[in-house]
Amino acid sequence: GSSWGGAGGDTGEPLDLEGFRLRFPMDDRAFDFLSGSPREVQARVLESFVPHRLDDSDFSAAITGYVKSLRNQFQNEGGSAARGSSAPAVNVNDSEDIARFFERYPCDARAQDYLQSSQPETRSQVLREFRPRSEGEADYSAAVTSFVKRCRGTGGGGG
Repeated sequence: GSSWGGAGGDTGEPLDLEGFRLRFPMDDRAFDFLSGSPREVQARVLESFVPHRLDDSDFSAAITGYVKSLRNQFQNEGGSAARGSSAPAVNVNDSEDIARFFERYPCDARAQDYLQSSQPETRSQVLREFRPRSEGEADYSAAVTSFVKRCRGTGGGGG
């Protein structure tokens, strides 16, 4: 019942990470983060990464954020994190919603991390309720960060 099987599988074929990097230039940290990820995550990134702006000269933040959300998703579906806990595992697969959110409201890596590391309830509240003063700006990092902070504050217990 996992959606990870189809992504590149275990064909033993090396993934063309260098070719991907030529198409989407990124710094060494982003590249190391990608190449250090599970093979399924790498394959998924190569298959489905869509940048905010195609004319960007540096995709490091976008790629890092995407890899991070896929890694979380991969770990959640792997079930290793959910096993030991008494609470029912809520598998919130919101990485596509979050990706769309950041397409609409571009943010720097820190703001993206901040949202993605929040509790699922906080993330869904932000996705539902975030309304910037104006649409179409180049960077919403500050607005998103302070909104996440507010949502975290009202969530009662940060985890």
